[in-house]
Amino acid sequence: NPVAFSPSRNTQQSEPVLNVETDDTFLFGSPQFSEADIASSSVTSQEARLPSAESPGNSPCLTPPSTGEEESCSTDVAVLHTKIKKLINEKRSNRCQICMDSYEDPLASIECWHVHCRKCWLRALSVKKLCPQCSAITPADKLRRIYL
Repeated sequence: NPVAFSPSRNTQQSEPVLNVETDDTFLFGSPQFSEADIASSSVTSQEARLPSAESPGNSPCLTPPSTGEEESCSTDVAVLHTKIKKLINEKRSNRCQICMDSYEDPLASIECWHVHCRKCWLRALSVKKLCPQCSAITPADKLRRIYL
């Protein structure tokens, strides 16, 4: 009499045991963020205003080059295009995967080791206590500043 779907208990565990009550202070230092940081982040994001536009008098005036300067200008433009492409490629390599901006203040979670900018981490944790990338449970005291 074969049993096709019999639940069996394996004495060995296939997944490692996650101990959520350990103190990570010895390994990762004291907590650098708390629930108060999340609350203050949501208040400041609501009060943020767009920067005012510059007055038209402060903007540089561009005049078309004369015929003698056209060759030097085209060379300058080509050099500037090359520099811009280089800077764009550098910026793409070090950017937050949530807001897609370059890192100003990168933070890493010691739970899942994902790195995002401070603004995105605190905004995500103010809505849900989850990593915005992998949805791992991440309290604010598990965030650490990193230097890239």
